Amino acid sequence: MWAFGISRCVRHNGANVTNDSVAAVARACPKLTSINLAHNPRVTDAAVVALAEHRPGLLSLNLAGAGAVACIAARLGGLEHLDLHGTPAVATTAWSPRALADGCPRLRYLHIGVPASSVPVSAVVAVLWQWPPALRTFVAPNGPAGPTAAAAALAP
Repeated sequence: MWAFGISRCVRHNGANVTNDSVAAVARACPKLTSINLAHNPRVTDAAVVALAEHRPGLLSLNLAGAGAVACIAARLGGLEHLDLHGTPAVATTAWSPRALADGCPRLRYLHIGVPASSVPVSAVVAVLWQWPPALRTFVAPNGPAGPTAAAAALAP
């Protein structure tokens, strides 16, 4: 088994990245703290499970446009940076902002930029009011009720 001292894995565009390749990187890179899997639709929750199994100390995960989100909170509770913008599952019941808030208390950056009609800003704002204090940056859904509306709703 090879082991590499890589701490960051940057994005490889396209559909060539699979759950198996993510698992191989997770196994081979014991110092991995950040991985960018954006725009790889073949990356699913199986990749998140592999990352959690082999790299539970992962701090930054970019799944923008990928197919995985359902098990992040339960598996990668130490995340500080999470990008899910454009991820189809964020617009479904597979994603729960409350579960993410409870499961990832160290999260400082969260980007969910999906169409505003998919995730009502009011629902996200309700969760943000109860979010752990570590969260410093939240990028709300795009569209007419996007970041400005969320920021206004969060203002004291």
